[in-house]
Amino acid sequence: MSLLLFSKAKEIPGVPAQKKGAFHDTESIKYFETKDMAIQAYHLIKDKFFRINSWASYCNYSFADFKLFDEKGDETFGKPQKGDYVRIKITACPDLDTPYFWVQIQNVFTDNIGDKQKICIVFAPSYAPGGDKNRIEHFYSRHSRSTFTVCRQNRKIIVAVYGRNETPNLRTNFLNKIKNIVTALLSIAGMSKIQWKSFTNSLIDLHEE
Repeated sequence: MSLLLFSKAKEIPGVPAQKKGAFHDTESIKYFETKDMAIQAYHLIKDKFFRINSWASYCNYSFADFKLFDEKGDETFGKPQKGDYVRIKITACPDLDTPYFWVQIQNVFTDNIGDKQKICIVFAPSYAPGGDKNRIEHFYSRHSRSTFTVCRQNRKIIVAVYGRNETPNLRTNFLNKIKNIVTALLSIAGMSKIQWKSFTNSLIDLHEE
């Protein structure tokens, strides 16, 4: 966890390097009786993973609401693509008047080598579609990254969220600057890790389908 003084971010292929600010490594791991069972589960979990508009349900509707938009800014229900946007509404802090936050998909890639299957989506804080490209609509700065992965290795499946270079977005007006600092500090203090753990646990649990 990033709050530990001597902790260090894991070095994961496909996950941006940690250079400054906070980070978190949130993982859920499950072992299956056979490799074939793990392969079947991997494909089912990957299908859940691609349904970004359903992510709120994986957080028990208690963390945030997620909506996928294409590069033109139109809401879409397809598979996420590089260049797509995700609109986020924080619901974990109902007393905090938070606006919509935006991230853009920087990369979507697979890594299938030998007895390993992996899918990754890398997100970065973004401006709103069609908005001012210099105005990042997120409580983290443009340098922050969040990488979501589903990985199978033989009988083991890992569903993970890796946060890197998490620093507050201060390039905004005074009121938004205060809100961003508060939201970022709550996230860095552990709120996001707890919620993302709920997300990864739910995603890997096929009994919830």
